[in-house]
Amino acid sequence: ETVFETWMISEFDAQARQQKDLTRQPARPKGWAKVNGLGALDFYNQAVGGPWTLNCGDNCSFFELEATAEDPSVTRIVGRNFHTGEVLSNISNTLGVSSLVSPSDFWSQEYSDFIMIGLGHCCTELGCDTSPVCKDSPDSVALVGYGGAGSDRYPLTALATLGSSKTTDFNDTLRLGVVLTYGPMGVDGPVAYESEDLDVHAYVYVDGAIETFQIEASDDNGERHWSAKKIETSAKTDIPAPAAWTIGPFSW
Repeated sequence: ETVFETWMISEFDAQARQQKDLTRQPARPKGWAKVNGLGALDFYNQAVGGPWTLNCGDNCSFFELEATAEDPSVTRIVGRNFHTGEVLSNISNTLGVSSLVSPSDFWSQEYSDFIMIGLGHCCTELGCDTSPVCKDSPDSVALVGYGGAGSDRYPLTALATLGSSKTTDFNDTLRLGVVLTYGPMGVDGPVAYESEDLDVHAYVYVDGAIETFQIEASDDNGERHWSAKKIETSAKTDIPAPAAWTIGPFSW
């Protein structure tokens, strides 16, 4: 049997606090089983313990990929309560999502205002995502959005396609995933912290260049819709792709 433990590491007091096991599965599982990938975490509305000991809220979710031994290419995205392991959401991974990350300052927003950003593939087959961005670029690598657990959260959707050529090498793109910034560290440069113009930007490494997208939300008859607009592509470099990339210590 394999046990997947969950630990909460405090940035405030550096303590490691073990939660209930995320999940257990036999050595040779029958049916669905956890596979490598994702590892995203949301705050599912409200965090607790703030402001200096801010922790993952009572209903925050940890998202993982699961597949079957019969067909490992078919996967689903499962959201489990970070503290108890209870399944809170379960959807088919129709976009082949390989990574997700949460904008830090969306952690305590209302359900409909929250979205995670990641990478996947456009799919035009029956039952797949029907986002307009994929109609002209079937099977392209795409920037995707997903609201996560909760009945009011945004469904898994392709927001934008990446690259401009069918010969683009996306191996490093998928390996590195997405980096998000919020506010003063965005591409618009330093701004005052009290400014209301705190945009969310997604950065993706594509074939030697960095594509930058602005994540935008709009309301249509009371329903929230998300989109991603490419606002910049850096000059292409011949140096090897990085082994990893991140931002820090904070994303805004």
